[in-house]
Amino acid sequence: MGLNEKVFSEFTPLVHKIASDYSNKYRMVDLVDLRQELWIWFLTHPNKTKEWLEMDNQKEATKMFAKSLRNAALDYCLKEKAALYGYAPEDNFFYNKEFIKELLPAVLTSDARRI
Repeated sequence: MGLNEKVFSEFTPLVHKIASDYSNKYRMVDLVDLRQELWIWFLTHPNKTKEWLEMDNQKEATKMFAKSLRNAALDYCLKEKAALYGYAPEDNFFYNKEFIKELLPAVLTSDARRI
């Protein structure tokens, strides 16, 4: 069995589960497109795929695959959401609380010098 066949047979349930979870959360994303995006992750990361499949601890390897696929699903969903609502994916930046505490007084008082 070749690498691609092994990946497909072993990870179909994981790909379907993650795609289903994210398409339920991000309703604007088509489930089939998201599954395809996750399969593309395997094709674009052949070195990681091969390395992780050869690990002695397959439970840990599966966790690594799951985390990478979840990250790929989230990236895809955020990109699709941004396209739908007309903003750039880079605008999905989240500020930490400390930065907001510093920024908010300047914004509320229109005093840009305080930033």
